[in-house]
Amino acid sequence: MDRVEGAVAQIQGLSATRDDWTQLNTQLDPLSANTPDWEPAALDAVLSQLDPARHTVGCACFLSARAKLLAGADGQDEGFMRHTRRLLIEGDAEQLKFVRLKVHDICDIFTLMCRRSGNAMYGIRALREGVRKVAPSPDHLTPLHHQLLLLSLLSKCFKPAVEVLEGRTVRVGKEGMLARDVLLYIYYGSMVFAAVKRYERAFDTLQLAFTMPCHALHEVVVEIYKKYVLVSLIVHGEVVALPKYTTSMLQRMLKGCCGPYHDVAAAFAHHKVDDVKVSLAKHQALLQTEGNWGLAQQAMSSTYARNIQSLTQTFVTLSLDDIAREVGLPDASSAKSKILEMMYKREISAGIDESKNMVSFEASRMSPQELLGRLTTQIRVCNDLNEQMRVVDETIGASNIYLDKVAKQERQSRWGEPADWVAAGASTDEMMDVAEKPPGFSSSHGR
Repeated sequence: MDRVEGAVAQIQGLSATRDDWTQLNTQLDPLSANTPDWEPAALDAVLSQLDPARHTVGCACFLSARAKLLAGADGQDEGFMRHTRRLLIEGDAEQLKFVRLKVHDICDIFTLMCRRSGNAMYGIRALREGVRKVAPSPDHLTPLHHQLLLLSLLSKCFKPAVEVLEGRTVRVGKEGMLARDVLLYIYYGSMVFAAVKRYERAFDTLQLAFTMPCHALHEVVVEIYKKYVLVSLIVHGEVVALPKYTTSMLQRMLKGCCGPYHDVAAAFAHHKVDDVKVSLAKHQALLQTEGNWGLAQQAMSSTYARNIQSLTQTFVTLSLDDIAREVGLPDASSAKSKILEMMYKREISAGIDESKNMVSFEASRMSPQELLGRLTTQIRVCNDLNEQMRVVDETIGASNIYLDKVAKQERQSRWGEPADWVAAGASTDEMMDVAEKPPGFSSSHGR
């Protein structure tokens, strides 16, 4: 008990100022190596006597040390989960930012245990608070982001995840962030959008993965590309080519390892329902094993919708039986259900005469209020993006590294490389012209 009381007194005495946090963090760093000497009951006793709101740094140090022990172990630690949840919900935001690397380690194990326990909902509020408190600014991405998205998917509680995704996360700090963290954020974020039927946003999110520079194929990128193919079929009816700035190595390797998905995409390219059904049946086992069968079925449903939309460009009225036959639906009842679904989503404007079993297609109509609201929203988004690009442009324009690089490129484009001049027997004055002669320099200095 003396050891517990000593640790508690040490933490309580060094939690007031930032200098105290630095000193306390330094003193408790060796705790990681000595954690095996601490019984879980002793660690629990220390943490139970601390107030996470005032002693955030101390709590984080003890939980981080405990997390390193739990990283390679099986099973659950209910005490660790309980104290981590308290730390994230009640902890001081400034102190959490101060020890954010330790918080990242803690949340890795916390998320893993929430998954193992089958109670992903338990961690959602804690990680939501953690995202808000640990990020250096609301624009910064942290590892806690993808952990929150994962638990939201597992628990089917999407509102907190959508709120995070709707925020403009445009900064990725170097400290504590890996490429894998960014890729998992993209992967889970796109799946959240797909789960709430916002396929356009899911498609845009997936495309972000191919903007990242890479020198090797990451396993997460492969899974993202498989989702990208299917979501692209849902949104566009075809696989949209990867952005032109995607590395040629990445494009080549993705095509080689995702053959079945390209077979499915080729079947969709003909817009024939029978071909699509045959291709999906051929690869059904693979799609189910990889968890993509649901997206494949949605892609099939979008084919029916796209075929119906094409009929609106040709016919003013058409019977339900004819619609079912043209688009490949089983019967008139299925055609009616599909048309009603599309009318509800405002994908088409139509009316159904049930007495005659006829459908009348109409031009899409939007009220002035709806049109004004949509236009106002788009203008606001454009203004926000313009302001962010202006700030980025000013930051880059004032960067000494950027200015030096531009000046060097201008000199090289005008005069060529200095090494080439030496090979050609250039004089000292000519060399200094290329390298920008300092004030007062004359050829006599070289003699």
